[in-house]
Amino acid sequence: MYGDIAYPWEAVEGRVDRMRWRTRQFVPEFWLSIQTDRRNHDVTYEVYSKVSRGDVIHAEFAAGSGTIFKAEVLHRPQAKAPANPAPDVFPDPR
Repeated sequence: MYGDIAYPWEAVEGRVDRMRWRTRQFVPEFWLSIQTDRRNHDVTYEVYSKVSRGDVIHAEFAAGSGTIFKAEVLHRPQAKAPANPAPDVFPDPR
């Protein structure tokens, strides 16, 4: 905790490749993994709720604990179309 106050924050940009949360003794804990630095970062609920897996983000985290306090979504991937679309079961009779 001392490092969070004494040292300046660090920043990283990258793609969110994993998100998960769990509760331990009735307290939710959130983890976020960013692809560029291959580290797991604890995050605040505010950050966890506004990013999604696959988003490219700019995140600022405390140097001591590695907890992400700020994150900005730089790019959100588009939904992919299916590789093999379903055949037209009811073709147009014209």
